[in-house]
Amino acid sequence: MDTLISLGSTAAYVMSVVATFLPSVIGAVTFYDTAALIVTLIFLGKYLEARAKGQTNEAIKKLIGLQARTAHVL
Repeated sequence: MDTLISLGSTAAYVMSVVATFLPSVIGAVTFYDTAALIVTLIFLGKYLEARAKGQTNEAIKKLIGLQARTAHVL
């Protein structure tokens, strides 16, 4: 997935650079904002995922701490 994202954002950036310096080749349409937005959203998603995993680990540790130490068999 990271390869696909990096390929897409790099292609958008390279196309924008070419369009900036050689507008007669591709046209004057640039996608700098698209490349930046893709990378920003991916980093935000990875941050939120890591935060959720950390909170889940803490909750599981608290649950394990609540379990009984001994059991009585009837």
